Amino acid sequence: MLRIADQAFPFEETQFLAYVSPGQAGWQVTWRFEFQGIQREIDGADWRPKVSSHALEVAFPPLLELPGFGVELALSEDEEPPFILYVFEHEPLLNGRVEFGAWNDGKIHFLLVGTADVLADEKYGAELPVQIECELPFDGVVVDEGHVEKAEEKFARFFERQQFASPERHENGGFHFRLRARNA
Repeated sequence: MLRIADQAFPFEETQFLAYVSPGQAGWQVTWRFEFQGIQREIDGADWRPKVSSHALEVAFPPLLELPGFGVELALSEDEEPPFILYVFEHEPLLNGRVEFGAWNDGKIHFLLVGTADVLADEKYGAELPVQIECELPFDGVVVDEGHVEKAEEKFARFFERQQFASPERHENGGFHFRLRARNA
């Protein structure tokens, strides 16, 4: 559930992916989180909130060691926020923290808290509390490499291969590695 102040929004869609791609210091892992809330009318305005982070550069522990891990979120070196809230405009999610709980059937308990501006009216203006809490499916790892052998090699630098099924071609031209069904 996505909560903004006293308003709650069930999810229409979620995404939790890792990307292995070239960065400034060579190949790296970044994380993509996306939470799309179901549209609702609030005080005469349509809200369809979305919280996302498309290239989060946080050093998470190995996937199976995520339970119990938490991290305070800070602006990047380029002053970019780790998460963005969109209701009427894109606003940074500040004072954020992410926490992971137990895995259950390929889903992990996920908690994100922070504050963001909505700027709808006096009641829903600035620095509103934002919280996401859910059992979040892990959608896998996408490797930005067009040759399967090279994708396998780059993937193995960061993840334990035996935890994942055979890679599939991804729409971006790379390869998508999904957790095996019994895992996590």
